[in-house]
Amino acid sequence: MGEVLWDVLPDGRFLGGAPLNVAAHAVKAGAHAAVFSTVGNDELGTDAIAAARSHGVDVAHLATHPSFPTGQTIATLGPDGSASYRFNEPCGWDALAATPPALAAATAADVVVHGTLARRGEQSRAALDALVQAARAHVYDPNLRLPHDDAATALAGLPGAWLVKLNEEEATRFCGWLGLPEDDTALERWLREERGVARLCITRGGNGASLWVNGAHHHGAAVPVTVVDTVGAGDSFLAMLTVSLLAGLPPQAAVDRALRVGALVASRPGAIPAYTLAELQA
Repeated sequence: MGEVLWDVLPDGRFLGGAPLNVAAHAVKAGAHAAVFSTVGNDELGTDAIAAARSHGVDVAHLATHPSFPTGQTIATLGPDGSASYRFNEPCGWDALAATPPALAAATAADVVVHGTLARRGEQSRAALDALVQAARAHVYDPNLRLPHDDAATALAGLPGAWLVKLNEEEATRFCGWLGLPEDDTALERWLREERGVARLCITRGGNGASLWVNGAHHHGAAVPVTVVDTVGAGDSFLAMLTVSLLAGLPPQAAVDRALRVGALVASRPGAIPAYTLAELQA
């Protein structure tokens, strides 16, 4: 649930937005995934719907706004392949609406996945809150992006989360906001005891990832690859981790599997590169 947009990169234009990326990679992992968002009544919007459908994503809740344009972000890549972003505003996903069909879909889903970026506007924030409240479980990936990365918005998504995923920088920021030492164990304990978070995952780039499930810690080692760009790698990781845990895989196996898909995506351009499960296993 949230933003659908086009990432404009030095080597082309790629469909993106963290929620859509997660949905597309969840489909690759064998799940049924729908995206809840809004695009513009323009060529980019038409192309986004067609591209999402081509990835096997359910687009029944991907609406079209009559006047707002489709979201775009100019992504600038650093020497290490990391990306920074600049967003157009307002755009389609600033006008999300919790329609009865969307609420019914959220209620029926195993989990809903959400972040912070689409909460920059009051209307979309209210819609996302309503869908999270309707859902049986929610996965929260703050995915902090300047300038929409304030503490109040980020902390509001925590209560009762089935899974929270942070990267190292985000974990440090959450510790600062909460007045905690920069200690992952302390953060996990606080989230579990004070906000009812059942699972916390912290990704560490080349140092792998840590997953806590009800306080038990599991660490996975990174898979060495030549990084082309990191766009979508964290989203693919989250999709595979969520699908694997929902399927009943042990936490260690789930985080190891998620690290493999994240590495594969980072080794290829764009947020949703083509790959097969056979390539992933290899």
